[in-house]
Formats: sequence, C-alpha cells, structure tokens
Amino acid sequence: MNNRAMLEGLEERRFLSVTPVLASAAPHATTSAVHAKVQHSTAVVNLIGKYSGTASLDFFGSSNDVDIALNIKSQQSGKLKGTISLNGSMDLDFKVTGTFNANGHFTLSYKKHGFSATLTGHKTSSGGLAGTMSAGYSVFNADGRFSLTAKT
Repeated sequence: MNNRAMLEGLEERRFLSVTPVLASAAPHATTSAVHAKVQHSTAVVNLIGKYSGTASLDFFGSSNDVDIALNIKSQQSGKLKGTISLNGSMDLDFKVTGTFNANGHFTLSYKKHGFSATLTGHKTSSGGLAGTMSAGYSVFNADGRFSLTAKT
C-alpha cells in the first residue's frame, strides 16, 4: 500500500493572496485616461429618385409579376410624395400614410380610381428599394414582394 499523502501542498499562497512582482518585471503602466467621443449620425437616408423593377404578387393562388416605376419627388418631415406606374399603364399620384426613418425604412400608400396599394420596405445597400407590397382593386387583393433598382 502507498503511504503518500492524498493531498499535497502546492505553495505557500492562499486564496486571494498576492505575490509581489518586481517593478522591473512589470509592464509599463500608464495612468492617463482615454477619452472618446461617440458621434451619432443624424443623416437621413435619401429616398428621392427614380426606381424601376417588379413586384411578384400572389393573386387567387397564382404568382403574377407586375412592372413598377416609382418616382419619389420629395421627402420632408416624415412624408414622401411622388408618382407610381404599374405595368406602364397607370400614372398615379401617391401620398405616404406611414413614415420613413433615417435608416431608409418606409411605407408608401396610394388609393386612386379604385386601385390601392401599400409598399413597405427599405433602401438596399445597392441603392434600390425592396420590401413587401399589398395591392387591391375593389374586392380583389394581392400580396407579395417587390424589388426596385435606382435609375440613373
């Protein structure tokens, strides 16, 4: 049988004790504080411009592509104004019923001549617009997604 102790002492240090370090061995420490200013951007993403693309809308169980041309003419105090054309046939003025924020998220709505639509989306990193769309005429409704690129 082995007569060795089951527990061995490791060192003379104890819980929460400290061992002095020679000043020459310690890294050079500074006591100066670092001050940094955090600046918050107050710039608002500019949504003004011409955009074109398609919306893929589900209508009575089938998907239909709709061509969209969007011209946002003004952006002020949380409101957007412009025109929208669907399939190149209708030029409709619209007013935003929602808001847009500094990050480029927006809601656009229009209702004219029995047609209505709401586009909810954001400005993409490539400068276009993308999001969801709900459109209707009388009792017919269609929902889907849209993707528009900025026209130069």
